[in-house]
Amino acid sequence: RTGERIEQSESCLRLFGTDRAAFVKGNMYDDSVWLDRNAQKKVIAQLIKEGSITNIPMDIRTRQGEVRNLLVTAAMLDMGTGNLAITAHVDITEQKRAEEKLRRSDKILQEVKSIVLLTDSKGDVTYASPSLEEVAGYPQSDVLGNRWWELSFEDPKEGQRLKRRL
Repeated sequence: RTGERIEQSESCLRLFGTDRAAFVKGNMYDDSVWLDRNAQKKVIAQLIKEGSITNIPMDIRTRQGEVRNLLVTAAMLDMGTGNLAITAHVDITEQKRAEEKLRRSDKILQEVKSIVLLTDSKGDVTYASPSLEEVAGYPQSDVLGNRWWELSFEDPKEGQRLKRRL
């Protein structure tokens, strides 16, 4: 079990921010790209024990110092002269960043003391901030769909006219 690397795709080299010559110098056991060496050992042990792993989270540091979040899938193949590990990495860094932004936005919407309403292309309310009841006295469920336009105007027909113009 040498863990030596024998071939890499161009996309793998781009992902790790390295070239082929530098990448083959390392191996999967002493690899310095993993941020968490204990996680690295566990993943390798699981791969050897089970023969394959699927979508295991892995955080790496590229040669340029950038942290990337990956999902790793790998399988051990018996080549007659020894085992070979085939691995595939999916970079989910941007997805994780988007999820974090969404969590922050959601937290802001949960805590803001202003009324925030989101509508679909027809003008129906699809989201009302939790503070709606505190600020305006309406539970969220009362304004979803078409109801906001009926409730927010003395003359419900005026609300419907405004909705159509938007």
